[in-house]
Amino acid sequence: MDALLNWLWQGGVVAIAAMGLLRLLERTPAAVRCVLCWAGLLLVTTLPAAALVMSALRPAAPAIPSAAIVTVPSAWWTSTAAIAGAWAIWAAVCGFRLVRAIVVVRRARARVRPFQSAAAPRLMHWLRVRTTGRAARLVISDGIRAAGVFGCGEPLIAVAPGLVERLNADDLDRVIIHEWAHVQRRDDLAKLAQLLVRAIAGWHPAVWWLDRRLSIEQELACDEMVVTASGAPKAYASCLVKLASMCASRADAMLVTGALSSGGLRRRVAHLLTRKEFVSPVWSRRAAVTMVTLLFIVALGIAPLSFVEAAVSTTVARVMHPVAQAAPEAGDAIVQGTGSQRTVEARRATARPGTSGEAPDPPRRVLITQTDAPGPSGKEIDRAGESSPQPAAADAPYPGESVAPPLVTSSPPLPVAPPPAVNAGSRPVWSSAADAGVALGRKSKNAGVATGSAFTRFAKKITGSF
Repeated sequence: MDALLNWLWQGGVVAIAAMGLLRLLERTPAAVRCVLCWAGLLLVTTLPAAALVMSALRPAAPAIPSAAIVTVPSAWWTSTAAIAGAWAIWAAVCGFRLVRAIVVVRRARARVRPFQSAAAPRLMHWLRVRTTGRAARLVISDGIRAAGVFGCGEPLIAVAPGLVERLNADDLDRVIIHEWAHVQRRDDLAKLAQLLVRAIAGWHPAVWWLDRRLSIEQELACDEMVVTASGAPKAYASCLVKLASMCASRADAMLVTGALSSGGLRRRVAHLLTRKEFVSPVWSRRAAVTMVTLLFIVALGIAPLSFVEAAVSTTVARVMHPVAQAAPEAGDAIVQGTGSQRTVEARRATARPGTSGEAPDPPRRVLITQTDAPGPSGKEIDRAGESSPQPAAADAPYPGESVAPPLVTSSPPLPVAPPPAVNAGSRPVWSSAADAGVALGRKSKNAGVATGSAFTRFAKKITGSF
């Protein structure tokens, strides 16, 4: 339970670090940023396993000093069984969608037709690259409304019949080159890996953000390959705007990679129109290795840290159960009465001689409930009496005192004593609530100080790694 709760904020830290590193790689090709997104996605997914491995490899090492900042109640909805059940439901739903997508794509593959169009001889760029790299076949499919790549076997570049009719030969050539770039980058296989990661940890916000960013960077990488092959970024941006007016694929888009298979169309068009010169390939590779290494160091630095615990705060426990501290223990005596009668019963409770041949009873506490004091009623006084042999006449009443039924009872072990009766002169309820608020405020202050100290230690650790 604690590992899962800490995984939430640890994955968020890795995602924020990846976001900052991606901004430093703006002058590098999108393929480099895809590598960083993949590294962040895998690191976030494997953080809990990394923490367990590190603790197993260093059993005798002293634990990193980190005070818990957040505590959650130990309830059914925070139990391991409830979390495992929710994860199983999530994985089952994602697995069902994945199987459904595979079935739909395989049906669409079985209904494709060979690409026979009058524009085929004018697809100059496609005719030049179709025999290079990973082999792919160009087909026409009624199960898609634009263009995409069908995986689950030999890659098929599927084009909708309406797309062939509405686009000219140059724009159609650029769209096909975009799909060919997906085939060369093996994005159809990467899509399957993304779906598996999404089924395992897709509900994590960091995994969701990194997966979405990876899809956008994949499209940007294919756009860059199209511009490199055609040399017309503005014309290709206009082609993307035309494609935006068409709907997405009729087939399940989970396994279909294409020009409109992901969001971020505005970002893609802006990237094409404001395209800058990239750094050299050598510097791009070095930057990729450096950024991935930094992200790996950040993940290893936060893996052993634990700022969240599945426990109930002691302050909240004291506020919610104030009477539990005054609960009588086994062998205590509860004495109720008024005036001198209460005194007599207290003497009887604390002075019980043992029978002949037996040791006297052990000393017991006496809880005397005052009902006739001028102050607030219901106040309990804890008096400890010591047993001592007394004559039998001690049980007789004192002169002038009336005999009342005995009110001394030896109480069995009770989990919680009932709250005392509240009379008109008792302390208002809002005063206790105010005291509870003050106690919680002090705990919040201490938690803030602990947070600042923890982040200071984390910053020193990251700085010392350089």
